[in-house]
Amino acid sequence: MPRPESITECLFPGQARGVLSILGQLALLFFMFLVGLEFDPKLLQGQLRSSVAISSAGILAPIVAGMAVALPLHASLAPEGVGKLAFALFLGTAMSVTAFPVLA
Repeated sequence: MPRPESITECLFPGQARGVLSILGQLALLFFMFLVGLEFDPKLLQGQLRSSVAISSAGILAPIVAGMAVALPLHASLAPEGVGKLAFALFLGTAMSVTAFPVLA
């Protein structure tokens, strides 16, 4: 029996990864639908300034933190040929995107 190349292949065989990816996308779709169902626009009346400040901080803080962490990690984690700026932007964006459900 051949050895799996990575832990991902060991835990999730090739045939299952496609199905799991589709299920994950559907779960995200349903999650965002439920967030939309529970959204009450009346709660935002008169709260525009604080809502914008909170949402901006919730996006900018993870981007800045991710970019700051990326600089010392570049040498050990970045693939060959990837510049520091690209790696920092990628890590900052990844951290910001994962913070989105918290904002919702």
